[in-house]
Amino acid sequence: MNIHDIAIFGEDIYCATDGGILQFSLSEQSFHTYTKLHGLNSTNLSVIEAGQDQRLWIGGSTPGFIQRFDPAIEMIITEFPYEFSEISHVVSGDSIAYAVYRDNQDWGIAEYRYENGTFNHRDLYPVWQLAEDEINDIEIMDTTVFVGTQSGLFKGTAGEDPNSWNSISEEIVGNVTDIEISGDSLLFILDTEVYSMNLDSQEIGGSGETNLSLLESLSSGAMWAINNSYTNLVEIGGEEIVMLPSKANCITSFRDSLIIVGMEEGLFIKDLFQSGHEVFVPNTLPTNQISALTILNDGRLVAGSNKGLSILEPWGWRNIIETSSEAVNIHETFEEAYFAADTIPVDFGDYIADLEQGPDGKVYCAIRGTYPEPRRHGGGIVIIDVDNPEDFTLIDTTYLDYFLDEYMVVKDLEFDNSGNLWVADAYA
Repeated sequence: MNIHDIAIFGEDIYCATDGGILQFSLSEQSFHTYTKLHGLNSTNLSVIEAGQDQRLWIGGSTPGFIQRFDPAIEMIITEFPYEFSEISHVVSGDSIAYAVYRDNQDWGIAEYRYENGTFNHRDLYPVWQLAEDEINDIEIMDTTVFVGTQSGLFKGTAGEDPNSWNSISEEIVGNVTDIEISGDSLLFILDTEVYSMNLDSQEIGGSGETNLSLLESLSSGAMWAINNSYTNLVEIGGEEIVMLPSKANCITSFRDSLIIVGMEEGLFIKDLFQSGHEVFVPNTLPTNQISALTILNDGRLVAGSNKGLSILEPWGWRNIIETSSEAVNIHETFEEAYFAADTIPVDFGDYIADLEQGPDGKVYCAIRGTYPEPRRHGGGIVIIDVDNPEDFTLIDTTYLDYFLDEYMVVKDLEFDNSGNLWVADAYA
């Protein structure tokens, strides 16, 4: 489950993901998911932000929308007008909030005001003067707004037209990818290097730490960052570098004791007072892009995607996922609350076009877009015993190809009453 953004609310971590809002309880180390059943316009989320009024701001990826979620009742309570191409950032102060949106190719800022106990939509501002290209980050401190863009760092007064906001310093020219407010200092990443500006004296100093994209500062003064390839967690001014198990999308902290990284494949949590770290991935499918479904004779649901197969067991999802290596990795048991997957050396192509259970009880997969050995571990048809995943067969369908092309595209499978398999091969 791809985590795009993180917000801390009480003792819980709330994540904006491709599959809705993902809640992780730090005390219970358990997950809970909120979807359209809880009022979301879409489960494809890009942004989540904790508001000052004990509510969460939710931003949609595609389409872009803004909603408010109440963790106490576990439901969307407010929906704002306008649908955009994308929402990239939300920042909330005591009496004002901003959402950065993209409308086709144009960027803008939506303004919300806290009035009569709730936030109301106030205005939309196209920001062609502020940022011709993407706005990378936005932060509020009291009545001052800071904006990071590809052409520098800007500041202005909250409530004024964003196009009146000005460059904070002629010295800051370049791509500002992240902003952090730390006491009386403004921390930011400029062209991959961490800088600090004293907001009183306006003095700017570079840290010498480079090749960075995302930053998190603690009240203790410590700083952690994600490198610009989004693969490592780096201690700024220290010696510790941790390789992440999957690509990072966001970073935050919890009470100066935990560093939390949202990744393409779950949560990475580092305890600053203990050695080591933990990775938590919810029990789910490897992707929400499902291309084929079938029901087994015993009633279990099987879903197919370009990642592999997902079987809905009584306790949750069990996955059989492709790997490009030669290794077969089979587990005898799983921790049922978390992501469960075996891996096999099979290329499931662009996607699985069809699934059928054969007379032998095995699952037959029609693979659209793959190549045979040795180019890939692929077959136009893949046969798998889902209860014994290491028992699989790759059928090279290129011998049926009229054009003698190794590229295999099988669109459909069907067994007749005699148990014969009929194959719709695009190039046969």
